[in-house]
Amino acid sequence: MGNLDTPATVRGRLVKAALDCFLADDYHRVTTRLIAKKAGANISMIRYYFGNK
Repeated sequence: MGNLDTPATVRGRLVKAALDCFLADDYHRVTTRLIAKKAGANISMIRYYFGNK
């Protein structure tokens, strides 16, 4: 089987991971690398969907 991730699910996971990270720590201590890791996504997807942090 192929990858079942749709753009909506990847974007949604990134948003949820970012919210969780920002609620748990200071904005300046949260990195895009950490957000991507928690979302199980490639770091380049953050720039693709949002431009930056």
